[in-house]
Formats: sequence, C-alpha cells, structure tokens
Amino acid sequence: MLNSSIYCGCIKEYWEYIKKVCCRSKSIPNQDNNTINSNGSSNKSQVNNRYNFPLVGLNNIGSTCYMNATLQCLLHVNDLYKYFLKRYPNDKNKLDTINRSVSSRGKISNAFYELVREVSDKNKKIYSPNNFKTIIGQCNGQFARFEANDSKDLILYLLQTMHEELNYYGDKKFNNVTQPDQYDRMNAFRYFRDSYDTTNYSLISNIFYGTYEFRTLCHKCRRVMYSYQKFEFISFEMSNYHNREFNIYDGLRDITGPERLFGTNQYYCSTCKQFADSEITTNIIQPPNKLLINIDYGADKVFKPSKVKFDEEIDITQYVASNFGAPIKYRLIGVCTHLGQSGWSGHYIAFCKNKETGQWYKFNDSHVSSCDKKDIYSGSPYLLIYEVVEQQ
Repeated sequence: MLNSSIYCGCIKEYWEYIKKVCCRSKSIPNQDNNTINSNGSSNKSQVNNRYNFPLVGLNNIGSTCYMNATLQCLLHVNDLYKYFLKRYPNDKNKLDTINRSVSSRGKISNAFYELVREVSDKNKKIYSPNNFKTIIGQCNGQFARFEANDSKDLILYLLQTMHEELNYYGDKKFNNVTQPDQYDRMNAFRYFRDSYDTTNYSLISNIFYGTYEFRTLCHKCRRVMYSYQKFEFISFEMSNYHNREFNIYDGLRDITGPERLFGTNQYYCSTCKQFADSEITTNIIQPPNKLLINIDYGADKVFKPSKVKFDEEIDITQYVASNFGAPIKYRLIGVCTHLGQSGWSGHYIAFCKNKETGQWYKFNDSHVSSCDKKDIYSGSPYLLIYEVVEQQ
C-alpha cells in the first residue's frame, strides 16, 4: 500500500505539472535554439502582442460552408493565428524535415499558413479558399468533393494532422520499455506523461489537447486500475436529452459519472485473472488551454433536446481530478452553429469574439458583420470553443 503522505505529494506534484503545461503558455523550441512562446513572441525581442482580429469572409466555393465556419473558428484562436503569422515561416523547414514520415508532408499546415497570411491583409474583405480546399482534398478523400460535410470531422482531421506536422520531436521514440504498474496512480500517470511529452509536443497539443484519467474499479477484488488518454475535444451526445433541456454541466456530469461494465461487457482484471463486473469513472486530469466542445445531435437530428444551453463562462473545477481547489474557468470565444436537419446538410455559420474589444462577429461564408451576444444562441450550437481564464 502506498504511503498516504507520499501519494498526496505525488498527486500534488502532477497537478503542479498540469497547471504549468496547460494553464500557461509553454515554450516551444526554435531552430535558432531560442525559445518562442505559443503566442508567437520571442524571448530575444518582444513583438507587438496586439491581436489583429481578422474580419475577412470566405467564399462558398461549392457546399463549403462547413469548411468556412470551421476555419473561421480556428483563425480566431489568437494563439494559433499569431503563431502561424509570426513564427511558422521560421519553423517550417525544420518541422518538414523532422516530420518527413508524416503522410501529409506538412501540406495542411502550409495551407493554413497561406490562409492566415491572406486574412491578415487589412485591405481584404473576402477570400476564396480554393487552394486550401484543393490541398485538404488531396490529403483526405472525405473532403475532396464539393458536397456537404461535417464540421466536426474536419476540425478533428485538421488538429490531428497539424499536430503530426508540427511535432517538435519528429520521429523520436520513447526509450523506457518498462511497463508501469497501472494500479499505482503516481506511477501510471508519470509513465503516460513521460512517454507522451518526450515524443509528442506541438503547438496544437499545447493549445487544444487535454488528458482524461480513467479509473477502473474491479467489483471482485476492489482494486483500481488507472489509465490515461489525450483528447482534442469533448463530445456530448444529445440522444440522452431528447425533448429535454441540455446544458454543458449536464454533459460533463454524464461523461465523468461512473459507467458499469457487466454481462458481455465485463472487464478483464489482471489481479483476479478473470472477467469481472467493474466500474469506470472518467475525469479530466489535464484541462486544455482551449476547450473544444462538440454538441452531437446524431444522424438527421432525430434525437434533439428542447433547448441547448451554454454560458459565456463555465467553471469545470468539480470535473477535474485533483485540482486542489484551484478554480478552472473558461470563457467562450467561438461558436460554430448549424442550421438544418443533418450535420451533412443544412448550413454552418461561425460566431467569433474579439478578445480585446469583447465584440462578437458573425461569419456567414463571405458575409461578415458585428452582432449582438444574443445572436450566438441562434440555431443549433455544434462546436464551442472556450479559452481558459488564467488566474492572477
């Protein structure tokens, strides 16, 4: 049995680590052996940190509203936008070299950079993302045709692919082959942390990725096994809320609540050496800097809640394991709204907030206009982007 004081000290240690890597910008290695922050500033010389909020519409070039709305949401994540605008050109060659085994060969990141460069032109009001559409179609056949598609599928593909292309560790392998004792929470978390963080680090993971902790309790021997997994976004299924009101806290409570594994779905316990009834509890152990939430209505929106409620500011403290009382709050910065009966049809619109002025803007393909806060609640929210509120 682990000494309780040592155990608590370890849990506090990895919470301090979590706060360090997630609630603050992490330094990114630069090819010049300097460090750059995720907001694009250098430790050698300070650049103007004012965020140039892009107000350029994107032409619909053939059922591409899903792509336009998704891209607008990403373009208005200031850490991401400023990195591509200021630092990506300097990093590109090195990243392309160390990640040459990635099938997309840096094409998606480069296409996103070209998009950032175009929308950063203050004299430009509308831009046609033909080149981006062509490249993403070449890399992924799902997006090759000019037909309706799913915004969630696109943002997941973009984040995963750009993470691979921008990985500062390239093909580096984790050398420690000793498997952790997954019944030892400290040991299991340290192994996961070290194996991931020494081989996978990119601007994308720094901004968007969080970590789940899964606790599996065997009902026979009563031992708890710990495992961990990265996530790009949290998805809430609306089938559980048909004709009922849904809010973000309902979803968080459901995904972090215990799930029983029994019958044909029993868990194999390595202690009991047999399948046994068990219970899995999910917690967020590493909250992301930017929290992406997907409201999943299912095929053709058959199961639809009477109302989807989301607040401009949310507090997820109670859903984060071992937070030691530190408040973990997020503020809404982007909404991708869907109009229609299916994620593969209808129309997508983006709403993005200027962090400096507090003004919300509506991005409806090529049309861009300021809007009232109440407008972001129109239609069916499909993707929500929250930014962590840093504690002073």
